[in-house]
Amino acid sequence: MHKLSSIFVFYKRFMLYSFVLSMALLPLCKNEIFLVQAIKLFLVGFLWYFINETKAKQTFVLYKNLGISPFLLFLVFYIIDLFLTLPILLILKEFT
Repeated sequence: MHKLSSIFVFYKRFMLYSFVLSMALLPLCKNEIFLVQAIKLFLVGFLWYFINETKAKQTFVLYKNLGISPFLLFLVFYIIDLFLTLPILLILKEFT
């Protein structure tokens, strides 16, 4: 449970950016929710790769000490984001 709460703290820093990105991508993707989520998955994967290949991976020492690998951190980050933004996107798609 401690690991999950640590991942939520990590996600909280990016929640607003993720929501704004979802709202910006929805009209650009012609209300295709699958395409919006695919683009966000690509961006999360790119962010994970970028952090693993640069000195930025030193910022994840706390999560490594908790037993959370960067891959698991970003995977759960995407899953949390999916569950939080998918209902909002579905509602917005119905109104447009």
